[in-house]
Amino acid sequence: AQEEAQRQQQELQQRMQQMRQAAPAYNPYAGYSTTRETYEGENAQREAMKNAGRAAAGPKPNQPAKAAPKVGRNDPCPCGSGKKYKNCCGKGK
Repeated sequence: AQEEAQRQQQELQQRMQQMRQAAPAYNPYAGYSTTRETYEGENAQREAMKNAGRAAAGPKPNQPAKAAPKVGRNDPCPCGSGKKYKNCCGKGK
């Protein structure tokens, strides 16, 4: 019984190997290319789009203005009263 099972297993493996060699696997994407240089004029079009984007955008925008340093609660008030900020303009905040 074991010999028969081994023989059947070997036959099955041989048939599977023959099938793999006989017909290549179906690949629906075989006709497509993954390179960007495949189509005529594609690189020229890509360069034109890059250059058009630069011309339309103009100069680069400036960096946002930095905020003035915050006044601490125990620092002198910036209004010039001489009081601490927490007792002057910062009261109620």
